[in-house]
Formats: sequence, structure tokens, C-alpha cells
Amino acid sequence: MIKDRLFALIYRLFATVVTIMGILVTVGVFGGITAGAKAFLYYTLQSNMLALALFIYLAARSGYDLIKNGRFGSAGYVPRFEAMVMIAITLTMFVFWGMLAPMAGEMWGYLSSFGNLAVHTFVPVLVIVDYVLFPESGHLTKRDPWLCLIIPLTYFLVSTILGFSGAVTFTGFGGEATRFPYFFIDFDQQGWFVALWVILLASIFVGLMYLVLYLDKKFKKKQILPRKSK
Repeated sequence: MIKDRLFALIYRLFATVVTIMGILVTVGVFGGITAGAKAFLYYTLQSNMLALALFIYLAARSGYDLIKNGRFGSAGYVPRFEAMVMIAITLTMFVFWGMLAPMAGEMWGYLSSFGNLAVHTFVPVLVIVDYVLFPESGHLTKRDPWLCLIIPLTYFLVSTILGFSGAVTFTGFGGEATRFPYFFIDFDQQGWFVALWVILLASIFVGLMYLVLYLDKKFKKKQILPRKSK
């Protein structure tokens, strides 16, 4: 665990900038191949927004502690929430490169673009590295693997409601219009096989979080700042 709050602050400010740039490029602020404002309806952008909120908070806390308590000491703050965001955005990376990118065909320009790499690779890696480097161990609980399902299941519920309402349409890699943002939750294409996809992805979420919980308990890190007595 790195105990240098100045380093933590610099890292988190850098991560914040990368995350903001990835989001802005993806929604088309700088032009190019983008999804526009509709990008915010994709799980990718929503998990990146969670990562952005996390990095902003962590940077602010790092700066505050740096000024108030000095350069050296704990720079881990919300390890349970950070672990959940890490799992959420790690799935963004795995699902895109493992399930969606192979369907992109000749869209190599998009796949290799900064915006795509930022939201699907750079930001997930930055979150993972932050979690490895800074938070102490011993904070996760046995409930957390199940609590982490709140993020994807909420997204699935809202996307399903929007899809059946016909309020919005999405464009796939092949150019076809669809009512649902991803093929594995597309009831028009998959029917009730969507339930199997949801169970599979939820199992991956829970399994990864249990792995993080196991590692958290297996490899203890020394606490730097004493906990306040209750």
C-alpha cells in the first residue's frame, strides 16, 4: 500500500482528467465518431460516471488529508464503494472487449480511438490500480458481493423499462436500430434468454466480488491511521 498522499493526489487528479476526457470524447464534445448524448444511456458511460465521481471524491479527500494531516499516511477512504465501482467498470472492460468488440467488424478506427480506449480500458485499469495501491484491507464484508449487484440490476431494470416503452432507440455496430442498448439484454432478439444472460453476468459480478473479498482477507495491509473509537 502506498502511503504517500501527494502521490495519491497526483494519481487521482490524472485519473480524473482521463475519465473526463474519455466521457467528453464519447459524447461528441470534440466531434468524430461518437454516440452523442445517448451515450449516457449505455452502461459503459454510467460506470465511467461512477468512476469519475469516485476519483473526484478520492482526489478531494487526498488533498484535504495532505493539507491537514501531512504527506504520509493512509490514502484509502471508501474501500467498499471503491471495490463495487471497480467490479462494475471491470465488467465494462471485459464485456466490451470479450463480447461486443468482436462484433465491430471493420470499425477499427473506433476501436482504436482515444474515446473508446479511455472508457473501455484506461479508466477501468486506473480504478483497479487505485484500489490495489491505496485502500487498506479488512473493510469488505460478506454482504458486499451481493450489494454490488445493485449497480447492474438497476441499470438492467431501467434499460428494460425504456426499451419496452419505445422511448429511445440504439444503433448497433451493424447499423441496425434496436430498442435495447446491448444484444444480451435485447428482448426483441433474445426473448426470455435474456434471463440467462442476466444470471450469467450477475454471477460474474458476484464471483469477482467474492474474489476481491477473499484477497482482501488473505493479504492484510497494515492500518496507517487509527480508527476512531465508537
